[in-house]
Amino acid sequence: MSAGLIVILPPEPDAAPEWLRVEDDAIVARGSGDDWGDAPDGPDTTLLVAPAAAITLHRTAFPDLALRQAAAAARLLALDNSLGGGDTLHVATGPRDPDGGFDVAVVSNDTMAAWLRWAQHHRLDSAAIVPAALLLPRSERIVAGRVGGELLLRDANAAFAADGLGALLVGDAPVETLSPAEIDAALVAALATPPLDLRQGAFARRRRTIEPRLLRRSAVLLGLIVLTVLATALVRIVRLHADTAARDAAAVAAARTIAPTVTTAEQAEAAVNQQLADRGLGGHGFSGPVAHLLSTTEATPDVTLAALARTGDGALAATLAAPGIDEINAVLVALQRAGYRITAEPPQNQGGRNAVAITMAAP
Repeated sequence: MSAGLIVILPPEPDAAPEWLRVEDDAIVARGSGDDWGDAPDGPDTTLLVAPAAAITLHRTAFPDLALRQAAAAARLLALDNSLGGGDTLHVATGPRDPDGGFDVAVVSNDTMAAWLRWAQHHRLDSAAIVPAALLLPRSERIVAGRVGGELLLRDANAAFAADGLGALLVGDAPVETLSPAEIDAALVAALATPPLDLRQGAFARRRRTIEPRLLRRSAVLLGLIVLTVLATALVRIVRLHADTAARDAAAVAAARTIAPTVTTAEQAEAAVNQQLADRGLGGHGFSGPVAHLLSTTEATPDVTLAALARTGDGALAATLAAPGIDEINAVLVALQRAGYRITAEPPQNQGGRNAVAITMAAP
């Protein structure tokens, strides 16, 4: 690329962003504020880096599904593991990796709208938006790096800000810290190829107006395509039906190794999901319960998360602390209403505050 602009949005709305000017794949200028000058116009020349604190990232894989089906399944699984629904949350997927895995980002619609209003005000409407934590390389070990004002962590399955919860999840595990030069190289690479662009679905970039002549030609081509599709539709339907029946039969045969009474594909799927749930795996494994617990705790005044761990059977173990038992009970009731199985030990006094150890199992 000849020129580009990278703007790192701060975690705090009122703080000044950081920016970098790129020419010939090298950073030629950087600063803070909005004095970057004229911005290039285009998603491949302008990049906004969104703060990790506002985004929940998931890692999932569906290697046996077609690309579109796998992306749709990844989005549904991320929504299922998040507080809220499709009317309040925006879900975006990155490209599928060779191992079949997807990075999936979940952010509130209000936050996305605020970023886009800010971009429009600064004439950056066409910019791609990338989660800051995905700039770090995915690795079997834990790597850390500072992007803007945030210290970020990433391993093979998770990427998050190194705040209180992040430090708690890492524990005493060794951490490899990336140098500022490595972070700069990742920023430049993301300008050319974003690891995940949040500008999808309802927040996709506006398309340019199509010329009438091009529209007429497209209509003629579309008509020809429709005629061709109609001529072959019956054959395709028959083939798809046969292929689906064969796949269902294979799925039933495989599922009978763990559930001999399975007779249909739907029963096979239910049996596999039950096995995953019993082992603490699948869509209700760890990230979903952690997200529910953290959001519910933050929404309840005076309640803090004092400890967090995962038990051997896949459940989530945590310790909640508050001045009174009523506040902790409010968190437990909200989690039970969300479908989780909660067990709680008798409260203990810790420095004048009530502490309750709980075990949280997925529904």
